[in-house]
Amino acid sequence: MNNSNRGFEEVSTFLKDGINQILQRVDEGVSYDRYMNLYTGASLTNTIGAGSHKGAHILGGQLYSKLWEQVKDHNTKLLKNISAYDGKLLLKKYEEEWKKYVLASSILRQVFSYVNRHWVKREHDEGRLVKDIYSLMISEWNDSVFTGINEKLIIAANSEIENWRNNEIVETTPIKTLTDSCIVLGSVNTKSDYSEIYTYKKYFEEPVIQGTIEYYTKESKKYLSSHTIKEFIKTVEPILIAEESRIEKILHNSSFTPVMQAAEKVLIQDHLQNYEAEFVSFLENYVVDDLYLIFRLLSRIPNGLVGSQSLFQEFVNSTGLSAIEKIPLDKDDNVDPTLYVEKLIEVHDVYSHLTKVSFLNNPGFTMALDRAFKEFVNKNSVCKGSTSKPSEILNRHCDSLLKKGAKIADESQLETRLNQSITILRYIEDRDAFQDLYRRSLSRRLVNEQSVSFDAEKSMIAKLKELCGFDFTNKLTRMFNDIEINQELNSSYRELDSSQSNIDFSSKILNTAAWPLSAPKHNFNLPHDLSKIVDSYTGFYTKRHQGRKLNWLWQYSKADLKLTLKQKPSGAPITYIFTVSTFQYAILSLFNTAEDGIVSYASVSQTTGLPSNVIDAAFSIFTKSKLILIVDSTGSPIEDKKVTPESFFKLNTGFKSKKLKMNLNMPLKADQKKEAIEASKAIREDRRIVIQAAIVRIMKTKKSLKHSLLVNETISQLISRFKPSVPDIKRAIDALIDMEYIERASGTTDTYNYLA
Repeated sequence: MNNSNRGFEEVSTFLKDGINQILQRVDEGVSYDRYMNLYTGASLTNTIGAGSHKGAHILGGQLYSKLWEQVKDHNTKLLKNISAYDGKLLLKKYEEEWKKYVLASSILRQVFSYVNRHWVKREHDEGRLVKDIYSLMISEWNDSVFTGINEKLIIAANSEIENWRNNEIVETTPIKTLTDSCIVLGSVNTKSDYSEIYTYKKYFEEPVIQGTIEYYTKESKKYLSSHTIKEFIKTVEPILIAEESRIEKILHNSSFTPVMQAAEKVLIQDHLQNYEAEFVSFLENYVVDDLYLIFRLLSRIPNGLVGSQSLFQEFVNSTGLSAIEKIPLDKDDNVDPTLYVEKLIEVHDVYSHLTKVSFLNNPGFTMALDRAFKEFVNKNSVCKGSTSKPSEILNRHCDSLLKKGAKIADESQLETRLNQSITILRYIEDRDAFQDLYRRSLSRRLVNEQSVSFDAEKSMIAKLKELCGFDFTNKLTRMFNDIEINQELNSSYRELDSSQSNIDFSSKILNTAAWPLSAPKHNFNLPHDLSKIVDSYTGFYTKRHQGRKLNWLWQYSKADLKLTLKQKPSGAPITYIFTVSTFQYAILSLFNTAEDGIVSYASVSQTTGLPSNVIDAAFSIFTKSKLILIVDSTGSPIEDKKVTPESFFKLNTGFKSKKLKMNLNMPLKADQKKEAIEASKAIREDRRIVIQAAIVRIMKTKKSLKHSLLVNETISQLISRFKPSVPDIKRAIDALIDMEYIERASGTTDTYNYLA
């Protein structure tokens, strides 16, 4: 043996004793002098090669191999020692030996750091995969110790976890140490397709997940055998919260999701039908807290809320339909609009509150609530298939709120009611119908000066603008502008003209494009006193606005008429004020000049030029109020109270009433029905034009489009205003083909081209 080999053997023997001390008694500690001697011995290995770098490298490899063999021998004995234990004692023994081994590995890494820096580095530089000293030792633990005992370890760990789940006192540190050791063992794995936590995932996490499934499957069956599903549901969340706490204490953070998903599958997913059945039961009994509990639990599993959201939508829709069916109808099968809206709001408030409190405004439940409301608001027993009926009812409700005489306590209550109306409007499909009807109602309130306040009207328009956009409220705003301009116009006329001796005249000039009003289609002869004033005002206006033409809307005009009668038997005068339409005024004015105070039906028709239906309606109101009496040609009252073309009439000079001011300008049901028919016709016509315009816009952009795509795109564009029917779209397409805006593509039957 030469000097180099003899020196190497001496150093190796010295190092072997030091390595044994560190591996076997590391917990006793290593003195500084001992550590430095070992470090120096390992470093000298590279200088014993007689100055040859190659020889030194060979000796470094031999030292590396001797260390490896010594570690293998140690771990083989250690495995036999640890294997003698079972259960939690095995886990504690593993924890003890693992911590000692990791410490020993760290010390040896420092002792052999020179080998790492030179021999291991050179091996790497020459393309050989050699582990550094620490990785070598950890890898050797994996191969010699962990591989031989991992099954017993995981059985012991699962057993302890189960004991913990059963509320037994368990020492968690050994399990956590096992977890950490698996992560460390995986970190030195050199296989490129394995992640650092591969060892942990395969040998620890997967068995824990399987154990979790088996444990909760067994326990849930056992619990349900003697308890109701409701009781079971209430125990699940505390169990899952405790499971989360356990996972955080003993497992790697990557295990949180898969282990919890396993528990949630067994405790929630596998009982989903029972959860949903209880969900409906809680809805029926409006158990807010329990619904919140189910929401929290179902939120844990993938798509767990989909079924409950569908059930919620069905339940709200059914509840809404049931509430509407209970609303009483009048003899004409009409519903009280205020009661109708109040019922809708009652249902909305209840389930909006539930969505907020129990479902935390979850988007899926919010959408389900919206879909349910849209369904029963537009299709219910009151609407009976009419798409415009919801708009009619809501408009009547708004009209009752904004008209004088509404039983509203204060402005804040009115504002609340208006906000509720807007809430209902959000769910109405055919908003264009509401737009037209609301504009008509607003025009009547403004023309008849029946608005409860301009501030309330403007507030409602602002809300409509926010919901439906500028185009929806543009004409409404222009109507208000006209009313404001008229105040200045009437003031100017009164200052200019002083001929009004006994009539206080005022007019409202309305823009034809903004107001849904039209001139009467029948003739009407003004009374002389009124005709004089109208001619005067017409001259005044045309002088200020040359080129404009006034069309007088007599059917919307009204007058306050004073009637002074002597009371019997005192003879004291009493004055009544009657609000009448212009047509009624024209009829009543005839009694001022009538011979013997008797007016015939024929003379009324001849003098006023009014059609018989208007005359009949006026006298019907007059006779019902007993202001006018039906008499014979001599003026004697007759028993027949029916108005006929042969009837004669006389002012009732003995008229008495507790009210000094009365409104005789009452709309008749026939007129209301006629107006409703006209409104429906106007809505249909507007829709026809809007559909055609939408199709033209689409085709101008697309140039060419198939029929089905064109239909879908048209519906998509117009759905915010109304939902056009497919037949209406087809008719619009045919009309546009006739007008040569589009054409059918040659050789096809379902494709259209745009014609520039």
